[in-house]
Amino acid sequence: MSEPDYIVVRAAPDLPPGFLPHGLDGKWFDRATLPEQYGQYQWGDAVATATGRFETRDDGAAAEVFEVRP
Repeated sequence: MSEPDYIVVRAAPDLPPGFLPHGLDGKWFDRATLPEQYGQYQWGDAVATATGRFETRDDGAAAEVFEVRP
């Protein structure tokens, strides 16, 4: 399976409350527009890493889930 065109950002289960900026949890991004390095994305002091899970939107688009950790 090839990588989906999108990633979706989710907070890691142990992420402290308020660490993730408002509106980022569940936000979808076009993978082509983000600077990926070594399978990770950087947001401020946080790193989002691939989980191996995927989500599908109502329109049928698929995204790889990336969890944010400090």
